[in-house]
Amino acid sequence: MHEELLRQLEQSWKAGEVAVVYVRLHNSAPELAAVLADWQTRISGLIWSHNLGMISFYYIGCGSEGPGARLVAMQYAKELQKWLDEVICGLSARDAAGHSLYNIGSAPLLQPQDETETEAALFSQLVQLMEQSFREQQVSKLPIMRGSGLIKAGGYGLRYNVGQLAVPVPVFESSAKVSQLAELFDSQPKAYGAVIVKNERPVGLVTKQRLHKLLAGQFGYSLYANRPLEVIMDGQPLILEDSDPVELAAQLAMSREYDQLYDMVVTVKEGKVTGAVTVQALLECMTALRTEEARTASPLTGLPGNAGIQAELTQRLEAGEAFAVVYADLDYFKWFNDCFGFARGDELIRFLGELMVKCFSRDEHFFVGHVGGDDFIGVAKPEVAELACGEMLAQFEEGARRLYSGGQNLAVEDRQGRPVGLEGVTVSLSLLICNGGEGLAPEDISLSAARLKKKAKAIVGSSCVTGHLTSRQPSRK
Repeated sequence: MHEELLRQLEQSWKAGEVAVVYVRLHNSAPELAAVLADWQTRISGLIWSHNLGMISFYYIGCGSEGPGARLVAMQYAKELQKWLDEVICGLSARDAAGHSLYNIGSAPLLQPQDETETEAALFSQLVQLMEQSFREQQVSKLPIMRGSGLIKAGGYGLRYNVGQLAVPVPVFESSAKVSQLAELFDSQPKAYGAVIVKNERPVGLVTKQRLHKLLAGQFGYSLYANRPLEVIMDGQPLILEDSDPVELAAQLAMSREYDQLYDMVVTVKEGKVTGAVTVQALLECMTALRTEEARTASPLTGLPGNAGIQAELTQRLEAGEAFAVVYADLDYFKWFNDCFGFARGDELIRFLGELMVKCFSRDEHFFVGHVGGDDFIGVAKPEVAELACGEMLAQFEEGARRLYSGGQNLAVEDRQGRPVGLEGVTVSLSLLICNGGEGLAPEDISLSAARLKKKAKAIVGSSCVTGHLTSRQPSRK
């Protein structure tokens, strides 16, 4: 490492904490490199940056006051991730398998205790950060689905909360003696660990492996046997509500420090311990969810198909809260395919799906599904859906225009071959606001949204038609 970097880090540690953000690009697109260059100029407290081809590290001084290095690093990483995602949505060149075009990670950079080993210790921390970002990518959604709200809807119909995976776990008061826990582990070989509580609230965790390591020395047992468990416990276990989704649990568990990586996750309800979940159980459940997602998702866009859409609408109706459904459909798509070929047509469909995800992402729990062909369904809060429709209308034609090249007949025609006086494909949107109402079913929403979309398609050019649904609509033949 550069000597000046080490000197700058030493000075920053004297003043407070240091954060580091790691980025690895998997695509040499100049747009992504430009985002990194622009983002770097906006980092307050930037100490040093390493730009090693496709890999970059950014070291940030955080001082002694403020939110702390971990939070600062996460905030900067989240901002950069958002900017990169926005650029990716506009790129026609994507990973053929649909994977993310980058890895990103963030962490506090801890000052080594031994100054003579500073460089080796820093290198070790950076390697751990790179491994952590890889693990997080392994359990994350495909980029087209990033932040799509499916974190609460894994499996598109298979919905698991972490409490459903929890199993009973030994619970000890923080004042209990270490010898008591050692006796329990000896009598229960399959016990993985114990949760430590104070006033019935979880405050720590002791794993069997950690306890045995502590007591293994020549004087280990005599030193610790009569001491309270609060002296040896991990005081920062991962604690989640029973109702938290499995996907969230997996992401948080796999982003922990290396020495905590395989510790069990404590589950609580109203603050009291209900059990614990092993990392193995989390990963097995995630594998099942991903398998189901892959089985039901659209092979073209990676978005959930009809089964996922039906499951999402059903859950929204059961929740009883107002939500909006947007039905998106391309106009004159047959003309586009005839002019530019099916491969370019597939690119246009992917672009529409990515644009829809991007515009809906203001809602933490939004959903975008691919009905099939050039039809998409989006679900979000009504106010977010309205803004999303406006953004889609404003951005669609400019984005689609990048795909117009090499065509033989650029005069837009309808299905009967008649010219329509437009410069390219357009998009029709129907915005259906569902305010609840007993007796509604997913098919009622689909029918009403389709009727609105038909009205939108009757309008020349890109358009959006809005309607409301509060109760079951009479069927029409």
